[in-house]
Amino acid sequence: SGFEFQGLHFHSTLAMTDKGLPLGLLDHHIWARQEQKVKGHANTKIPIGEKESFKWFRGLRAAAKIPKADIIVVCDREGDIYELFDEALDQGLGLIVRLQHDRILFDEEFEYIRILDRLTAEKPMGHITIEVPGSGKRKSRQADLEIKYLPITFAAHPRGIKTQRVLKRMDLDLSVVQLNEKNPPTGEEPLSWTLVTTLTVKSLKEAIEVMTYYK
Repeated sequence: SGFEFQGLHFHSTLAMTDKGLPLGLLDHHIWARQEQKVKGHANTKIPIGEKESFKWFRGLRAAAKIPKADIIVVCDREGDIYELFDEALDQGLGLIVRLQHDRILFDEEFEYIRILDRLTAEKPMGHITIEVPGSGKRKSRQADLEIKYLPITFAAHPRGIKTQRVLKRMDLDLSVVQLNEKNPPTGEEPLSWTLVTTLTVKSLKEAIEVMTYYK
């Protein structure tokens, strides 16, 4: 194709206190990216240990080695991996990941429904105002966010589908917190975060804690 991959990629797992004080690196991984020859549905058949996304598992397992500490691992959208949530639950770790995949849930009221559709059916539970730092493209501002939260269940076999990839999966009981900015300044994209977590979220206070860890 004439496309060339250049340079190295670096992925780190940084330990911090709940107040944001850096403590040091728990893990780091450096690699040269190769051209992805297998794409689409065929790519899902490759074992997770052979994929670039295994970097998130390296970080999770490094965090699990810290003795006598309450651990919460925070990942951006690339960490939205079913097996990562499964492993975090198995190891008793907190995990917060920004949603990338609008997965199918099993819900007692709606049966099989996607996460974002399920959140649409919920009324806001509260509001919070946060400081949005400026960057080269935007001015600093305050943002008023609506907050929704509820328990969710990732469906292991959505609508009864049992392909080889999901055959051994179990339903995962998690929580979701969604924050949406309703009145952004003219010309600004509204903030919108949907955070899936292994932490139990049953109150506005707990929802704000999840948002704070991610922010």
